[in-house]
Amino acid sequence: MIFHNKLNHAANPRHHIPYMVENADKVPITPHRPALRPPLWVPAYAGMTGWVMPLAIAPAPLCHYCTSSLFQIPFITFAPFVTPAQAGASHRKCHRIYQHKIAKPRQSHYNCQTNPHHITRQIMSAPSTPSARPAPNGKTAMVIGAGPAGLMAAERLAGEGYGVTIYEGMPSAGRKFLMAGKSGLNITHGEDLETFLTRYGTSQARLEPHLRKFGPDQIREWCTGLGVETFVGSSGRVFPTVMKASPLLRAWLRRLDGLGCVIHYRHYWTGWNDAGQAVFKTTDGDVTAQADITILALGGGSWKRLGSDGKWMEILTRAGIKCNPFKPANCGFDIDWTDHLIAKCAGSPVKAVTLTCGTQTVRGEFVISKTGIEGSAVYAISATLRDQWLETGVGTLTLDLCPDRTLEDVTNRLAKPRGKNSLGNHLRKTLGLDATKTALIFEVTPRDIQNDPAKLATAIKNLTLKIKKPRPIDEAISTAGGVAWEELDENFQLIKRPGTYCLGEMVDWEAPTGGYLLSATICGL
Repeated sequence: MIFHNKLNHAANPRHHIPYMVENADKVPITPHRPALRPPLWVPAYAGMTGWVMPLAIAPAPLCHYCTSSLFQIPFITFAPFVTPAQAGASHRKCHRIYQHKIAKPRQSHYNCQTNPHHITRQIMSAPSTPSARPAPNGKTAMVIGAGPAGLMAAERLAGEGYGVTIYEGMPSAGRKFLMAGKSGLNITHGEDLETFLTRYGTSQARLEPHLRKFGPDQIREWCTGLGVETFVGSSGRVFPTVMKASPLLRAWLRRLDGLGCVIHYRHYWTGWNDAGQAVFKTTDGDVTAQADITILALGGGSWKRLGSDGKWMEILTRAGIKCNPFKPANCGFDIDWTDHLIAKCAGSPVKAVTLTCGTQTVRGEFVISKTGIEGSAVYAISATLRDQWLETGVGTLTLDLCPDRTLEDVTNRLAKPRGKNSLGNHLRKTLGLDATKTALIFEVTPRDIQNDPAKLATAIKNLTLKIKKPRPIDEAISTAGGVAWEELDENFQLIKRPGTYCLGEMVDWEAPTGGYLLSATICGL
């Protein structure tokens, strides 16, 4: 139920902000920005009693009282003073049975058949994909894990008429998904599909059929169907316009609810019993469950506090299923920095550089940390650097601090007399190197090289960093390793256990950041 803060509005109409009291069966809308005009009371529309009042512009992808995708952000919600009983209407398909044209073009009033007290004003081009419950097919499905892979599997199975029950060990769904969304939720990538597919390395052949059926374009359409619009950033990465994961997750869960899916939280999977039933540890003791289809979507081995502890690997290994050891992916690396560099540069970005390891070269930026290096460019090259370290015990990363200048140009500029300028000032004036890049040069290169323009130019174009080790797995954005591909058929079904499927990061594939991880996670089944 929504109330109006009249006192606040009376004091300052431009800072009038509504506040909400959450009912047990729905998620409230958080105001996006304050209304810029005094409240306007309008008469009720068909099926309503009393008056309603336009509130602040607010982001919300779904109808409060049903599971239909009605709205496009931003929109204006009209909320009457209704009782909690009226507000707690059952979740059903939303029907636009009333439509009232208003003065502004491309806008209309609608209300929900399930709860006629709810009226919205929306952009006419906003998507509407009702989640009507399909006819049951008489079969059941058990999804273990309420991350993106599990939720998408549940949605697809429920859409085919399965009775779906989801089991999640944590107190809530999609915790790692929400954490990723704090920095914008990179959903997918906008590059052409053929280039997109190459980002999956040795796993491309296994993932390609699924990504062609449900790739970047389909993911964006799916988001739109949930009422969450997306955009392509300057880097090609795709983000929701609200730049966070919570609205998408709330809409997703409401859709699953409308499809009849049931979620049991604090149900931690511990394996199978002798009868083949799944066993879950709960606060009330062990419980068992069985279904026609079992989906395992338990994540990788990083971010244990968010639910991905990787303990399922022991269970599958005991069942005779080959699992490759976890390895950190999209991770940082340790370097033995001096205390001087840490004090001066920890947390500072190194911009506009190229990084080379073996035959791979990437361009971008990274950050100097207290323990070593991290950041987007490091993550992009981390698989190659990690494997080099695992194979040889040594990891070598080569930096080009002036990628837009030739070695000859750098040499000629450094050979200019520097007069009374320090070497740091000389590097800044001749090459435009900032203090962080200069500090790296001083950290890595001996004094005799610094005093020789030709040798210094070579060092700037080929600055070598010795990697001590990757950061711990639990700090990695994702993990490589998991269920071996040879244990799965083309539909991710365990060959040795028909009817059981493994999805998402449980499977031994990896991809760089940039939307590729989430895309492959939800493309299966």
